[in-house]
This record gives sequence, structure tokens and C-alpha cells, in this order.
Amino acid sequence: MTASAAGYRHPDFLIDTAELEARLGDADLRLYDCTTHLLPHPTLPYTVESGRADYDRGHVPGADFLDLQGELSDSDSQYRFTFPDAGRFADAVGRRGLGDDASVVLYSTTSPQWATRVWWMLRAFGFDRARVLDGGFTKWAREGRAVSTEPASYSPAIFTPRPREGLIVGRDEVLSAVGNGTVCTVNALAREQHAGTGGGGAGRAGLRPGRAHCRQRERADRGTA
Repeated sequence: MTASAAGYRHPDFLIDTAELEARLGDADLRLYDCTTHLLPHPTLPYTVESGRADYDRGHVPGADFLDLQGELSDSDSQYRFTFPDAGRFADAVGRRGLGDDASVVLYSTTSPQWATRVWWMLRAFGFDRARVLDGGFTKWAREGRAVSTEPASYSPAIFTPRPREGLIVGRDEVLSAVGNGTVCTVNALAREQHAGTGGGGAGRAGLRPGRAHCRQRERADRGTA
């Protein structure tokens, strides 16, 4: 742990902009922009747009781009952001140079949820050497740190998946939690979506019985989230 990370309760989960800047160019560093956009659609709850255009307009020097929907989700599923199987995920991140010995940093240019989604996926497949950039690209750019428009990539690597039970659940597990006082199910969407009074953009409005609400954007600095 560096001195700059000393203020974090879990410094193995987060990295600040100053530490990342000091580490740019490290041989084991694998840095990825994970930006994704959810856009309104006339007939669907929303449509997914890759954040590649954001990356092309400017990114942290040395960063590659990970396409959450296009590369890291199950392309055979009718649902967006469906968790892929271990082999497909390992192949996808391995092609991007993310191997077993890498030291990974993830960030988004929009909501931090895209970087944290990839971070959680890595943990679910047994990889703990990943951190999320605190404040994301917004904080990095506001501090006047270097921004690049040059595409970057890493040599392919071997990623060995070691799936962990309990970090990702399916429909049946969620249904079985209804009425179970030992399970806390949390809705991280907007309050109006949770209450079923509006919001839209994320499927059917409303809540499942017993679900608590804790919107992710209300737990972060509004200036960077």
C-alpha cells in the first residue's frame, strides 16, 4: 500500500489519480477504460452503446478499452450484460492482455458503475489484482493530468478463471430471497424506479417484495460520478 492509498478502508479496491500517474509505464500495469452508455429507445427499456467513442476522444495514457456488452457479456443471451461463462470471459480479457500476473486499473468516463462491474466480474472469476480509479476519468482530467488520443493495446496473455460461488446470482436465487429475512436484496437504481413511479430506462419499474433501496450515485461524489 502506498502513502496515497492510506486513506482508503480497502486500498486494494481503489487507486487514486496521483498513484496511477506515478505508475504509468509500469511493466505489469494493465489499464482499461470501461465506459458504457445506456440510451433511450422507443420500444425497449434502453439500448446499449459502447463508450469507444469517448475513449477515442481522450483517455488516460496507455489505457486500452474494454467493451462490457460487446466483449464481456454473453452474446447468446437475449438480455444485456448477461454474465458470460468462464472460458468466454478468460478468452476475452486474455486477448486484451489481462493475464494472471497483471496489476489492473479500471475506470469509466461516465458512471463508475461500468468500471466496478468489470472489477466485480474479475473477482467473481477469482482475480483480486484489480482496482478502480477513484473519481474516474472525470477527476483525472479535471486535475489537468495527461490525456491521450493514441490507441493503446497489450500483448495477449493467459487469464486463468477460478470461479467463486455466491458473487453472481440468477433469477432463481433472487426469487428464493423474497421473504427470506436472512437475505438483503438491494436495488441500486433511481428512487422513482425503485418505487415504480417513473424513471424508466431499466426495464419494468417497481420493486420486488422485501427489496431495499440504495442508489449507487447517491453513495459517490456528485462531482465525479
